[in-house]
Amino acid sequence: MGPTPFYLEESREIVRLRAPKIRSKEAVQRLHQITGSWVAGLLLISDAVRRGFEPRSLEKVISEEIVNCFGSVIFNQTGEETRDFLIKTAFLPRMTVKMSEKLTGAANGEALLSGLTKNNFLIERLPADMPVYQYHPLFRKFLLSRAKERLDQDTISDLNMRAALLLEEWGQREDAAQIYIGQKHWEGLIQLIMKHAPPMMAQGRYQPLEKWLTALPEDLVENTVCLLFWFGSCQFLFDPSQSLRSHKKAFKLFREEGNMEGTFLSWSGIVDEIEFSHNTLSRLDHWIHELEDLMRDVKEFPSSEIGARVASGMTTALALRKPQHPEFHQWVDQALSLTKSPQMMNVRMWVLFQFVLYGCLMGEFERANSALSMLSRLTGSKDVPPFLSIIGKLADVMYHQFTGSHKKCLKAVAEGMELARTTGIHIVDQPLLAHGSLSSLNVNDSKNARQFLDKLASTLNRIPSSEDLSDIRNRHIYHFVSTRPALACGDLGELSFHTHLALKYVNEIEAPVFISFTHLLNAIASHRLGKKEEALDQLQKGFLIATETKSKLLDFNSLLTQAYFAFDREEEGSGLRLLNMAFALGKDQRFLNTFSADPSVTARLCAKALEAGIEVDYVGR
Repeated sequence: MGPTPFYLEESREIVRLRAPKIRSKEAVQRLHQITGSWVAGLLLISDAVRRGFEPRSLEKVISEEIVNCFGSVIFNQTGEETRDFLIKTAFLPRMTVKMSEKLTGAANGEALLSGLTKNNFLIERLPADMPVYQYHPLFRKFLLSRAKERLDQDTISDLNMRAALLLEEWGQREDAAQIYIGQKHWEGLIQLIMKHAPPMMAQGRYQPLEKWLTALPEDLVENTVCLLFWFGSCQFLFDPSQSLRSHKKAFKLFREEGNMEGTFLSWSGIVDEIEFSHNTLSRLDHWIHELEDLMRDVKEFPSSEIGARVASGMTTALALRKPQHPEFHQWVDQALSLTKSPQMMNVRMWVLFQFVLYGCLMGEFERANSALSMLSRLTGSKDVPPFLSIIGKLADVMYHQFTGSHKKCLKAVAEGMELARTTGIHIVDQPLLAHGSLSSLNVNDSKNARQFLDKLASTLNRIPSSEDLSDIRNRHIYHFVSTRPALACGDLGELSFHTHLALKYVNEIEAPVFISFTHLLNAIASHRLGKKEEALDQLQKGFLIATETKSKLLDFNSLLTQAYFAFDREEEGSGLRLLNMAFALGKDQRFLNTFSADPSVTARLCAKALEAGIEVDYVGR
């Protein structure tokens, strides 16, 4: 064994002179666990008891007391070179030998750090390919307090800035950001944000980026367009309304500056935020025209990445507002073509999700299945950001619910909700729960359907807010889905209540396909309530939108509803003709569910078809 370190000799002398009789072995053992040094523990106890502390109360103050007392002994007995090294390296939360030498100017950093570690100077060597060292947090605090006593403010500021640069160079961006924030060095923090925001967003690290941005003075963010853009981007998952406000302002400023890259990226963000607010989707019409105006002035995108994001946004806008648009598939093809590289994987997943949604709503399940297969392969990667993993589950849920794969649907719902729970991203909880309830209703599992509905109800704000755009979407989802069990069980009071509100909220959303579905469902409900004229009016409105949007799924549901009304009027010939058209379309598209009727209506129509020999094999399924 080597010689006893000087500070242990000093501690023993202090203990010999000052220590009272130690009565609590547990206290000493606890001190040893924390400090790794029996002598330091005895030193603290002797000092604390001398000042009147009870042993049982020591643990509340134990760590800082030990470090301050023990640190003073260590610091006062070291040479000036070591003291200088200790003080300056304390500006680094973690360090390599090279970092310590660059910051302090010492040429013997490895020898100093190794010696400090060997002699238990409250420093730890972390396991890594390259040796990494860190001081005990309270010892570092002690050293920084000594720095304030020994160094002038300019030197301290210089050490902080150099430490931040070293940390950033080493890849410790969050530690660097904390130094910039602590020093209110906004220029350094802004440079850090501008350099690292794109990869952080791609990795799904929205919250650290938002924390950096909110640390900046508000007027600085509001008047620096790039910061405003990134602020909007990282708020998207947690506050779409605020995100939309930031991106709209950024769009205006970027366009005034002639910055087309920023203009196109802001446009893409605006479209995504309007989609997820699901409130007054007619706002997308303005942004569709804005893009058309931009494309007249700009013949090509600034980069393939920008082009991919814009094509993705246009795919979203057209799917929700103008699914019949003649250029819809051209935009999809362009987006998929521009996102083949691994670097564009996130944008590609977003495009594929939109195509799954479009395929389901339009009744083009083969296209939806093809897109879902590609999406599933991508979401299986370990590098996928949490939000896109959840979106992938929502795509699974939608497709399996629309195509009648109940077990697969419920499995995807459970997985999506678990991802939401573990990540804190709840932006699509309501669609997940709604599809789970609808799928349960499709197989007559009313108990499970009710459980999903109850969970969905618990996510709604108690009092609707005109400022909470997403709440309008969620309320429409809740009341639309609630209409189905009310129809099935014949609860006319519930039926009237939910149909009224479903129609109210969907008209605020202004998504044609959703409006058509709601009109068709209301037609069945009004008919059940004895409101025959209102039922016909609702049917006509739903049918017109179905024709306009060219959705095969809406056509199918519209024809079935028309047939039901015809049979109810005892127009047998007209009813059979409509039924033949509906089931021929359903067979061709492999539709296995209806979305605007209750089970008794579907059963009656199927019975009619079997009696008439209409598509017997398909209807039998």
